[in-house]
Amino acid sequence: MNPTEGPATVVEQPPDGPPTGAASAPQRRSTAMWIVMVALLASLAVTFDVGARAGAMSISALLVAAAVTRGLVPGPGPIGITVRSRGVDVLMFVGLAAVIAALAQTAPNI
Repeated sequence: MNPTEGPATVVEQPPDGPPTGAASAPQRRSTAMWIVMVALLASLAVTFDVGARAGAMSISALLVAAAVTRGLVPGPGPIGITVRSRGVDVLMFVGLAAVIAALAQTAPNI
């Protein structure tokens, strides 16, 4: 049989444009992960520019912002800051923020 004979195979091309439906949801929710990354880089810049104590306090503020965001955003939560249940995540972020802020204020030679 000649390879050119027989039924034709139709290959459908995906539609042009942005994805719709469930495939686009992770792209929208991953914004929080990028915001956290930029904030951490800003904290690193504060650490080198101002000092270690100010850098630690900016990381503490970032953790408080993550706790507020995780506590208020409905649904499964933003990718990058959603790890466990909502209550455990908020408690962990607030607890870490408090410990880092306390150590930043009380540790000698920082």
